[in-house]
Amino acid sequence: MLSRLLKDHQAKQNERKELQEKRRKDAVAAATCLTEALVDHLNVGWVFALSVIENKKKQKTFILCPVLQNL
Repeated sequence: MLSRLLKDHQAKQNERKELQEKRRKDAVAAATCLTEALVDHLNVGWVFALSVIENKKKQKTFILCPVLQNL
């Protein structure tokens, strides 16, 4: 009887450990996906910001060029 209780207890423990490990792996996978999505989003924003800055620089250069040519 005691050995039966011990076996049942160990079986339940193993089931809980397996379930906990599966949940941990799922959480790590979800966190990885979220992190990658955030990084991609930030990179796109950064590239857009750089392109805006470059366009503004080009516009200023374009505006200044005719003035400099007249000097």
